[in-house]
Amino acid sequence: MVNKLADLLDGFSHELRQLVLEHHHTYTLTHLLDAEGAAELLGLSVSKIREMCMKDEIPHIPFGRSVRFDPIALKLWWEQLQKGGE
Repeated sequence: MVNKLADLLDGFSHELRQLVLEHHHTYTLTHLLDAEGAAELLGLSVSKIREMCMKDEIPHIPFGRSVRFDPIALKLWWEQLQKGGE
């Protein structure tokens, strides 16, 4: 599982990759969020979440025609943005 997760995290910063890899055991795939859940978690609109996915601006996991979001990765990514990171 870790190798596949590491592949999914390719676009993340090193610090964010490490944090997600360290905490990946604390959730299961059933804890992944859809676009509505990600929007609610981050306080953004669903259309903004989808736009950010299309531009690869937000950590997401593609599943065919849909996408899912790791809530831990989103929280860490959001914190990094708030601190002035990329």
